[in-house]
Amino acid sequence: MTLPETFTVDEELYSSEQVLYSRECKEFVVDCAQNICLDPSSLMLPSWAGIQALLSQSEVPAMQVGFLPFIPNPVTEHATVYTAMLNFLKVAKQLNQEALPFFCDEGVFRIVLDIYLQREQQFKTLLPMLGSFQTAKCVQHCIGKYIQGSGIEDSLTQTKVLGVKVLKSVLDGTNYARALKVILILSNAITRLKWQAFLKTKDVVQVNEHAVLLSDLQQALSAKDPDRSKRAYRDCMTSVLMLKKDFDEFSKTCRKVRNVSILGCAEKSEMCRYWDVQKSQKCVDTGMG
Repeated sequence: MTLPETFTVDEELYSSEQVLYSRECKEFVVDCAQNICLDPSSLMLPSWAGIQALLSQSEVPAMQVGFLPFIPNPVTEHATVYTAMLNFLKVAKQLNQEALPFFCDEGVFRIVLDIYLQREQQFKTLLPMLGSFQTAKCVQHCIGKYIQGSGIEDSLTQTKVLGVKVLKSVLDGTNYARALKVILILSNAITRLKWQAFLKTKDVVQVNEHAVLLSDLQQALSAKDPDRSKRAYRDCMTSVLMLKKDFDEFSKTCRKVRNVSILGCAEKSEMCRYWDVQKSQKCVDTGMG
């Protein structure tokens, strides 16, 4: 199945290097706020989603929502899905759209693709897509399969984050809420370990200077004050981003150093080598880039 030739996306929204770099910088400042502080015991920041909500300056425009006719038949039947797709064609024509993307869950998506492949010319203006929730569940399943056998199972049960009976459903990605919680905990733990190693390479005085600059942002986030958080975020961004180049170089150094060996280079960190190789292999296995 190929995209219609007339289908385009907003380049500024999805492909702009400036937008991507801006998001990367924002994540780095948030990481700094979570990992560089004068008194770690007093740091009570919101979760990742909470911090993003406090710092976000996005304005959601008003939208008009239209409802299609209700079809009183099971959605798992081909006839029902086919009728819905015919309605989508009419919507695209009514709105003068040359291509119309529509989203569906995994079960319906399978039926949609079956119909689309049999009637490609009829539905060439429609672009079937898997819903974001279903896509997230697939990603969770891949992550769970990746970390199985690493010892994470024992860690999650011994720390009472999860019970033994729900462990399998979480690692399979079928328990969405708890799987997301585990992924965020694991990601945060890995990030903290990386920052601990990075800060050991920096001068203590320099680290404390950055901690002082970040203190106002940390206090604003802890107080859940959006206006103060945005103001403190802007004030410390320029200074904190001076660390970003050093952090990026540290990440590269962690993975590889030039040396003569069978592969042409030697790995400085066995753990980094493991994660890099596994990540590349999983991308091939799952078809994800």
